[in-house]
Amino acid sequence: MTLKHALSHTRLTGWLLDVYPDRTGMAVWFLDDEGRRFSLLDPYHPAFYLTGPQSALTAALRTLRHTHVTIRLVERRELGMRDVMPVTEVAVCEPLAFTALVRSLIRRFEPLQFYQADVSLPQLYFYDRQLFPLARCEVEVTNEGIIQSIYATDSPWDTEYEVPPLSILELSLEGASPDPNHGGIFHLVVRVDGQERRLEPTDHADLLTSFNALLRRYDPDVLITDWGDSYLLPRLLMLASQLRIRLALNRDPLRSVETRAPRSYFSYGRIIASAGARTLYGRLHIDRHNSFVMAETGFAGLIEQARVTKVPLQHMARTTTGTGITSMQLENAHRDGILIPYRKRQTEEFKSALDLLHTDQGGLVFAPLSGYHENVGELDFASMYPAIMARFNISPETVNCACCAHDPIARVPDIKHHTCRQREGLVPRTLRPLLNKRAQYKHQLAMTAGSTTRWVLDQRQTALKWLLVVSFGYLGYKNARFGRIEAHESVTAYSRDILLQAKESAEAAGFRLLHAIVDSL
Repeated sequence: MTLKHALSHTRLTGWLLDVYPDRTGMAVWFLDDEGRRFSLLDPYHPAFYLTGPQSALTAALRTLRHTHVTIRLVERRELGMRDVMPVTEVAVCEPLAFTALVRSLIRRFEPLQFYQADVSLPQLYFYDRQLFPLARCEVEVTNEGIIQSIYATDSPWDTEYEVPPLSILELSLEGASPDPNHGGIFHLVVRVDGQERRLEPTDHADLLTSFNALLRRYDPDVLITDWGDSYLLPRLLMLASQLRIRLALNRDPLRSVETRAPRSYFSYGRIIASAGARTLYGRLHIDRHNSFVMAETGFAGLIEQARVTKVPLQHMARTTTGTGITSMQLENAHRDGILIPYRKRQTEEFKSALDLLHTDQGGLVFAPLSGYHENVGELDFASMYPAIMARFNISPETVNCACCAHDPIARVPDIKHHTCRQREGLVPRTLRPLLNKRAQYKHQLAMTAGSTTRWVLDQRQTALKWLLVVSFGYLGYKNARFGRIEAHESVTAYSRDILLQAKESAEAAGFRLLHAIVDSL
């Protein structure tokens, strides 16, 4: 809907539906309190930072003079550094050109160091504007739909927030095989407004025409599919191309459906295949069979993760929870004026073989006593590793800091590392609100009787649990933006000490230990 024909005023209240880069700013799709959808434009200019040898920097700036950018010298700091350093800020006036410009500079000027150069533009926009997916907002706009100001009126840390009244159209296949990629004859089934209809067209053109009519009639905010990324949308788009019929999948008529190719990767001894993605503009597409988050936490959990991580809903549905926790760290770093390196350059400190055996022991395990046991109790620590990181200030920049090397209170149990006692680290700052919010949800669950409300609360707390679960692994992951193995080792050292203390306390109370593993006994 165009703003000047719909409104006589310039203030909107409602929800932020979708955000993506446009030629002169960020395209913002907005659902107002009266149920109207608007396409707005925020004249936002994303920025990246440069530093390096003066000769290479001068050459890069000479190249940038021929592009639509603004350049200024600013002061920022790297993670773990107390002092700021001068860097060149390059604000790109055409966000659609941001990625291509950065990649071109990286190829041409290898000696330079780039920062904030590969953060997703919607995420960078959310960080800078202090917004998040499906945020409730107030917007000041011109009659041409140009945003003058936009701010969130709720917080990602609220536990009782209003979810927008999203219109949803579900699309699936009815057939003999559970996976259409394995072959078979199928019928397209559409569910919308509590009704289900099976499309039985006379030919392919009739199928596309009927589907387009449904999209235009209901204009859904969200398209939820089964096998949409790997089968449904690729087949529909292929037919549309062959028959030269334009599918109304996008609300933005100037955009094509975004396609990401399938890929596979090795993880924990297995080859994992990903179906790629078919994402939309102005409308959201979620594939139930290509979303770990949807499978584990449901739609309410997906919304929860997108809100706290500031990862767009379509991307959060298809990415890992590790990407979510990384985004939260990136936001905290960006907000604190910390430079986010294009490629991680920190290396592991040298250790002798003896030091490696001593420090890298992992979690503590007591083998179970064989036999049949009665009157057995269990002690399980809630979110043990994330709680340790928050409680003992374990973060890449706080482990083995220069300021607390001789403070006995800062020592990590049984190994040579220590943690900072003077400044809170990036990882604890990221995890603390997650731990607090999950605790609030669990308290609400215990106090709530209604099954529907409990179901939503459980999905939300499970979504936060998964973010907390991966936070420890990413602390030691070699490719994590803010990972460091010494921090990883410090967490497991504290966990071993805490589990031993729990064992001794239980035995002092007259119990006999049967089994213990990492965070429970």
